[in-house]
Amino acid sequence: MFKLITGELRPDRGSIRLFGLELTHIASRRRAHLGLARTYQIITLFPGETLLRNVTVSLLGRSPLRWNPFVRLDRQQVLAADARASLDERNLTVV
Repeated sequence: MFKLITGELRPDRGSIRLFGLELTHIASRRRAHLGLARTYQIITLFPGETLLRNVTVSLLGRSPLRWNPFVRLDRQQVLAADARASLDERNLTVV
């Protein structure tokens, strides 16, 4: 089912609708631009990176900047601030 929704597999009949949007003939890469994505159940942090940087990278995935392969994470102050706030909410204060 998930492969059909995300476009990894094409249905041989029927249609795929999600929240009223017809997805059946939309390519998987276009579905990603609509905000539809799939993750696999392997969750790993980037070894050697700080917790703050790992959370900042995860927030980058929700940003329009995710499509820019040349974005410099160290210049994304808003993302870093959002990452800090998220960690603070969970009592994981970063110094």
